Amino acid sequence: MRKRILIVDCEWQLLVYAMGTLRRTGYDVLAESDGAAALALVDRWHPDLVIAPSSVVSTWQKQAPEGLGSLLPASSLLITAKSDDPDRLWRRWAAQGYEILLKPVVHQLELQTAIEAAMSASPEPGGVSA
Repeated sequence: MRKRILIVDCEWQLLVYAMGTLRRTGYDVLAESDGAAALALVDRWHPDLVIAPSSVVSTWQKQAPEGLGSLLPASSLLITAKSDDPDRLWRRWAAQGYEILLKPVVHQLELQTAIEAAMSASPEPGGVSA
């Protein structure tokens, strides 16, 4: 069975690039620009991996005091972020065990490597940690 990836982002350039790249490499891919709609899609579609910007993940984290695993029960998480303050990103997300993909993504290998790392290094059952 093909792995499912949900991409959450409002930047159409990333969505178009990532969707095309991932479909060519054999993944089933859906995209959503709205964080709340993406959570509804997670419930219906059960992706193996959710790729979402740090701003959306921060909002989800506020909605789930018991941890992101309650919102993304069967999904790994890859957090995207602009590379303007990498130290803050590493302290905030990597310290919790999340994989981070810095934008802009300029090569397909960056995306593929980050996806493989996120899928193989899930911090807790269900793919995400508190």
